[in-house]
Amino acid sequence: NINKKAGIANIEYEIIDVMIIFLLALLKNKYNKYEIGKKTSACLAYSAQALVKQKNITFDISFFLILGIFLVLLAALLCYVSPYRWARVTSFIDPWADPLDTGFQLVQALIAFGQGEWLGVGLGSSIQKLFYLPEAHTDFLFSVIAEELGLVGVVLVIALFSLFIWRAFVIGEKAEKAGYLFSAFIAYGLAVWFGFQAFVNIGVNMGMLPTKGLTLPLMSYGGGSMIVMCAGVALLFRIHMETEEITSSVPKGEQEWINV
Repeated sequence: NINKKAGIANIEYEIIDVMIIFLLALLKNKYNKYEIGKKTSACLAYSAQALVKQKNITFDISFFLILGIFLVLLAALLCYVSPYRWARVTSFIDPWADPLDTGFQLVQALIAFGQGEWLGVGLGSSIQKLFYLPEAHTDFLFSVIAEELGLVGVVLVIALFSLFIWRAFVIGEKAEKAGYLFSAFIAYGLAVWFGFQAFVNIGVNMGMLPTKGLTLPLMSYGGGSMIVMCAGVALLFRIHMETEEITSSVPKGEQEWINV
């Protein structure tokens, strides 16, 4: 197994996310209709574009509402018939009800948040990461950040992610105006992907969402996740570079020196 030999686990799942974004962007670029969104539930590129430019939207909103309600009910049914899934989903509501079993991980994460207070205990001085908090280097890295850097560090990390996602949308919008529709949809999809994964990870760490096992983009330890996330950032850089070459009046050779 190449993944195991290289120390990279579950990289295929991360790659699938990027492949979905490419597929949706290709379909949108080829057919140029929102009707495609009715035929697939993973509408990353289309949802992102709707957020940026809320006009000329021809799909039926009620269809997505009905589809969303159906999927939520189906997921709730699957969780209810499986005691393990039900305990995992509901444990975040009151982790203190079973702090030594189903709620152990979230309880330790909340303790880390509490110890951090305003300014934290200091970079590298976390207590919870010393084998008290499971997966402190991957899924629950944000809790360690909250403990070491406090509320100030938490707000700063969230602000940086917000800035990153906003810039990704700006890159997509510029590419769309320059006529690079496929590149624009890729940028929109990557922005939604980064934003959704960061939102879920932060929500899990703060006890707002059930544990999902998603890493914090560009920060959590993990070869597979880090490689694919960096590849996504590289795609954004490429889209930005090609867009600037088209929109700028500077010759291509001089533009390369400017980028350097």
